Amino acid sequence: MITINDNNEIEIFNIVPVYRGSRIIKYITSASITDINLVSDRLQYDEKTQRGYVDRKAKKGKIESTRIYNTLNLLEMKEKILEDFFDGGLLTWNVRVQNAEDAKAVCEFVPEENKIIIKGNITLPDSSQRHMVIAGLKDFNLRINPSSYCFPLAISLYTLAEEQNLFSEINGEGQRASKTRALFLNNSIKSALLKEIIHETAKRQCGDSNWSNS
Repeated sequence: MITINDNNEIEIFNIVPVYRGSRIIKYITSASITDINLVSDRLQYDEKTQRGYVDRKAKKGKIESTRIYNTLNLLEMKEKILEDFFDGGLLTWNVRVQNAEDAKAVCEFVPEENKIIIKGNITLPDSSQRHMVIAGLKDFNLRINPSSYCFPLAISLYTLAEEQNLFSEINGEGQRASKTRALFLNNSIKSALLKEIIHETAKRQCGDSNWSNS
């Protein structure tokens, strides 16, 4: 369960902390469609750890930067949620910290209530497209119960560099690059070159029916 307290902080209940030595690196829980929509405006898309943006022409010739994503994938996910079986995998959040020692300043663990209190915004090291689909479901007359349709959720407490490494691990730096592959995998020269290649490919294909405004 997720709530917003009187201080506009996010409270998440029924969590399991994951330790690395004495450091809590993440919490595991679940979140419903209703929960995710409650905090959707606090979930930030950061191109430094996601697929990035591409410039494309909008109305009246105006150039706009839009997220890189695959519209067909979004439609398929939405249809599966509404009509069929959809596992959805693990949703991934990060409460970004400056260093491991300052985690308590942005995310407080309250063990006696089995909850955490998140005091800032949340970035999405992965699962951005799934969040887009889930957030869009609020505009539909759902036959499913959005309060009981839940997804597993991991909430990390990582620095920017650790978050970038997490995205690299999840998305597989060694795999063949595709137009929806991460633009930032890590700080290596190889990944910087890959970023440029994917960006140029996305620019050339921005008129494809598989691409759309965010």
